[in-house]
Amino acid sequence: MVVSVCVERDRPGEDVDIRDIVAGIEASTLIMHRIDDRDCPVEGSRWLADHIPNATLVELEGRDHLPQINSDEIMDTIEEFLASLT
Repeated sequence: MVVSVCVERDRPGEDVDIRDIVAGIEASTLIMHRIDDRDCPVEGSRWLADHIPNATLVELEGRDHLPQINSDEIMDTIEEFLASLT
């Protein structure tokens, strides 16, 4: 299951509140977020990483929200995370 949430007022997804369930996530979780994301502040991902057990937060340089920007960097990060699970 993939869940994408932007937790900030007046943004898409603002009506989604997952704060009471994230502590129950048992799977190792990779959270990637661009530090200067124009659409969704990095603080939301930092909060998730602090509250999801076994979460790994990777803060990427840049402002783009779309994962296809610098996709090599994204894929390298995903591959490293998956390799760390074995």
